Amino acid sequence: MDIGELARLLKRPSWLEGDQTGFHMDVDAALWAEAACFKWDFDPADTVKSMVFEIEWIGEGSTASDINRDFYRVCGRFTEDAQFIGRIVEGDHIRYDVVVGSDTHGHIATFKVIGERAGGVARRYADNRNKTP
Repeated sequence: MDIGELARLLKRPSWLEGDQTGFHMDVDAALWAEAACFKWDFDPADTVKSMVFEIEWIGEGSTASDINRDFYRVCGRFTEDAQFIGRIVEGDHIRYDVVVGSDTHGHIATFKVIGERAGGVARRYADNRNKTP
């Protein structure tokens, strides 16, 4: 499935699964498998509805690329036939907007990578981006 097909599916109202419990369980299992990279403490009653997951980066390194590496490894554990991951570096965290699915169903979730180390990476990234050559 390519990005055009994914965009077409997103326009189909019935494509997104109404009950996100299974996807939430997949995310939880993926985070457990990558527990050396992320800490989390979210209540499924909240995140199943919002599909916003706050996770603290505790992995190795000190750059946005290091966070990307660890986050993409987590995503690789719950991806389906197609996936799209967008990254936005915000003031004190890095946000990943994730769409995964197949031609029969899909999921949309937001992951906020938070914590002191991730915040430092986000601030350095923003500072470097705002420097003029």
